[in-house]
Amino acid sequence: MKKKKKAIKMSAADTAEFIKQQLGYKTLIKPPEFWLDTGSPYANKVFGSKRYGIAYGKIILIAGPPSSGKSVIAAKIMGLAQEDGAEAAWVDGENSWDAKHVSRQGVKSDEVALFQPEYGEFKYKSKKKRNKLVNEDVEAAEDVFTRVETWLKLRRKLNPEGKRIVVVDSTTAFAPEEELMAGLDEQNMRTKVSPAVFWNMLSKHWVPLALHCNAIIIFISQLRTNPGKMFGNPEYVTGGNGLQYYASVVVWQRRISDGAIIRNGKQVGIRGILSNKKNKAGKGSVERKKCGYEVYLRNPKWKFMDVAKVKKNKKGEKANE
Repeated sequence: MKKKKKAIKMSAADTAEFIKQQLGYKTLIKPPEFWLDTGSPYANKVFGSKRYGIAYGKIILIAGPPSSGKSVIAAKIMGLAQEDGAEAAWVDGENSWDAKHVSRQGVKSDEVALFQPEYGEFKYKSKKKRNKLVNEDVEAAEDVFTRVETWLKLRRKLNPEGKRIVVVDSTTAFAPEEELMAGLDEQNMRTKVSPAVFWNMLSKHWVPLALHCNAIIIFISQLRTNPGKMFGNPEYVTGGNGLQYYASVVVWQRRISDGAIIRNGKQVGIRGILSNKKNKAGKGSVERKKCGYEVYLRNPKWKFMDVAKVKKNKKGEKANE
């Protein structure tokens, strides 16, 4: 009788590693797990874990009506990340970057890598318009984010275990190549949906990129209203559904009433509510959490609180006017 061969004992992790070696992969070590504590359990539970804070290696989507404080809260998080030793990049599609303004939220603006759509000649790859392979125009979204992606990979190569944060302000402000190539007179149904296709592709690709570059990536988007929707919430996030599918955390931000914090007849801040629509940050993270916030435009002294308290503060301010 033939002797039965003894099965080789391998753990699940060893088996997965063996498969990569057999395929000839040369993989890099994943950075250690880090968390960014905002200093407030209210903000922590909305953006991630109540105990640990915001997770590095995740994508966060912040959506809200215009002028609800989305860029300011992103700047606040960036300032906290820089204090935590993270390298920072800001992708400005709205031409709204203000170094003095973000510095009031604790951002070291001189240490931020700023990316904006350039104007010049770019090698577009359109097959239909071969005579326009080199075109003087605004830089397409694909080229802008290729530069950002290269920055992430370069910083990872230079500092494999380093932390990073990238803020994209905002998703509605970037035009894909297909839309730019069509110009103003050749737009069609395909070019009109190309931004949604682009963001779906980019966010899907950046999920593992954020993880292995140990980066907090914040996408800022706007909430729009669909007037033709008869049932359910008519509000939706611009840029297609891909942004919400692939983001680990989705937060909706809105003012309370007009939301203005008035001191001596001047607006000094914004008051509102942060609502968590999705939370897959881990470490006990729970979705559908809310908190109130009071942001002050000229200093980083933020206040996060219970929703009932922020509403009470609003009523108290009206009574004093």
